[in-house]
Amino acid sequence: MVNLLMIGTITGVIGTITGILGIVFSLLRARRDKYDAVSEFLTQIEDEKFISVKNYVYNHERNEWDVKDEQAAIIVNFFHHWGMLAKRKYLPMWVFKNATGIGACRLYESVKPYIEARRKFNNDNSYGEYFEWLYLKLKCKTLSQHMRKK
Repeated sequence: MVNLLMIGTITGVIGTITGILGIVFSLLRARRDKYDAVSEFLTQIEDEKFISVKNYVYNHERNEWDVKDEQAAIIVNFFHHWGMLAKRKYLPMWVFKNATGIGACRLYESVKPYIEARRKFNNDNSYGEYFEWLYLKLKCKTLSQHMRKK
């Protein structure tokens, strides 16, 4: 009888330790996944081709977008992708602090007429929605930080 009780207790302790270790490893993996997402984001945003695309968009007339403009589509798709990951908490919002966030806001403002034209052309109001979400989120943070300084 004592042996069965001892075996049950040992099994319970081992099960508890295994569960705790599983949670710890899961949390460490989630942290590693966020690090990987940040690393990938920073690598892609500093890519020479992407910098060239950003320069094209920065220097383009804002209200003169063709719905088939590939450079604008690259910008929208890039920030739509990363905005979706940020909204779902796979990419931390702190990566958009300072110049990265300001640049994303400037790019959104530049391509906003393009996004609206593509939505109308494709009859798809979801085009670039996470880029728009990211823009609004960054603007809210900028406004709230500005209000605190006053």
